[in-house]
Amino acid sequence: MQRVEVKLTNYKKDGTAFVNRLRVTPLTTSLGQYTHMLGILEEVPNMKQQAAAGAAAQLQRQRSSRQEQQQRELQHV
Repeated sequence: MQRVEVKLTNYKKDGTAFVNRLRVTPLTTSLGQYTHMLGILEEVPNMKQQAAAGAAAQLQRQRSSRQEQQQRELQHV
């Protein structure tokens, strides 16, 4: 037996799709006998949402940097 990992597309009641990752791993005794299977299901973040969040964070850093630069310039006047 081997560990298995798959991505599954599921749908909410409103029809919105989301992706889950399913990992199944066999568990053994110290003698190598299989006793159980361990399954972990986790939601995979939406790549578009991650990209949008990253772009928003970058924009905020740019704004902060500009504001700091303007404050430094005003202090030297």
